Amino acid sequence: MRKPIYGLVAEFDTAEELIKATEEAYHEGYRKFDGFSPFPIEEVAEGMHFHRTAVPAIVFVAGITGAFGGFMLQVIGNAWDYPINVGGRPLISWQSFVPITFESTICWQHFRLC
Repeated sequence: MRKPIYGLVAEFDTAEELIKATEEAYHEGYRKFDGFSPFPIEEVAEGMHFHRTAVPAIVFVAGITGAFGGFMLQVIGNAWDYPINVGGRPLISWQSFVPITFESTICWQHFRLC
């Protein structure tokens, strides 16, 4: 009884050999493989037939949601629920809201992807 191949490692001297090997591996039916090089080779990704995913769009929407949510949380807290006029400053001062808005953007992206 023949056991299936679990893993294989190969080393190539030139980028052209790596490109040819990825194309041949794909045509042989292998779908879960990767190629590494010390510099980017666009043809390797094309040889593996990578396709676009929805991850960038999801991250963008999560970031916008987090930024809007963080900003509105500050607006509601500072201008609506507890308005205090200190030194004649406006109640909605976007410059002071930037750090929290930035952090909520990053935290919401992390929360949505985990």
